[in-house]
Amino acid sequence: MKNTLEEIKKTGFKESILYRSIGKLDLLLLIILCSVVLYLFLIKNYYILSNGQTVSVTGWLWHAWGTDPDSEHGMIVPLISLGLIWWKKDDLYPLYLKRGFHYVGLILLGSFFYILGNGGGVSLFGPVALIIWILGVIGFIGGNTLFLKLLFPVGFLLFMVPWSLIGGDTITVPLRHLMVNIVIPLLNLIGIHVVKVGTAILSAPDPVLGIPAGKLFGLDVDNPCSGLRSLFALAMITALFSNLTQPTQLKKWLLFACVFPLAILGNTMRIMMLTIGSYFFGTEFAVGIGNEISFFHMFAGYMVYISALGCMFLISYLMNLTPEQILRLKRLFLFKKISTSHS
Repeated sequence: MKNTLEEIKKTGFKESILYRSIGKLDLLLLIILCSVVLYLFLIKNYYILSNGQTVSVTGWLWHAWGTDPDSEHGMIVPLISLGLIWWKKDDLYPLYLKRGFHYVGLILLGSFFYILGNGGGVSLFGPVALIIWILGVIGFIGGNTLFLKLLFPVGFLLFMVPWSLIGGDTITVPLRHLMVNIVIPLLNLIGIHVVKVGTAILSAPDPVLGIPAGKLFGLDVDNPCSGLRSLFALAMITALFSNLTQPTQLKKWLLFACVFPLAILGNTMRIMMLTIGSYFFGTEFAVGIGNEISFFHMFAGYMVYISALGCMFLISYLMNLTPEQILRLKRLFLFKKISTSHS
């Protein structure tokens, strides 16, 4: 059976079971449903921008990606989603399409979100409706098997939605306070004495010398430093990495659950670097002047991803250790412990 499936996967699309199972009615329904999707989400005006211009759902997405720095990663998500489908194409060839009428409910749900977003002015409902519609069409045409095969590639499109537009300061302000509360004890621990004023990190005052707080340096952890941008980007990267590398669903979800602490870790490294740089070399060197960020500031931004992704790879490696590898590591640790005690 395994050999048969491997042979089917090696055949071309026109010789595959998937292609042969597509009937004329299936093709007609697919064309009609795809035409509806294209009209509703690509052509029909759905939003009115602040400048008075009316745009479709995809037009609004393009506008959001270009104007919201926290959502700019969304423009590459559709390309990644298409790449995932292409990567899975050999797994699709052996499938036999069987219409799933119960997925009409998913199409109706997508329609509900579409109408709710249009009438209620909730911008994010438009792209969410698009994703639900696509999943509904796939399930209706191909049934459960095709739906499950394409659930992740299509569901991955959720990362193109500009979720950062929800909440605004409701989300960023608590994140800013969280970052300051984490970083300040660490800085004081390594001998850089600082105090918290709101969401700002200021050099500690010295009453003896008459130096007020913030005289030596000050760093305001504003919205770009809250970690929200890196959280969304890392969530996208981790979801992709876990799906492609982890052998079981449990391990995929466990690795994805590490996104928030990894984003916090990476942002902590960034703020620590900026504060230490300000302490030793001055705020102009570490942060920049006005709206112009320094090279050091830009490099510290990359540390968010370098440290977070490094930890992600390490967690993935540890989760997939074989019993033999774990035993070897235990022996190595025990040997080093014995060597240290003898020395």
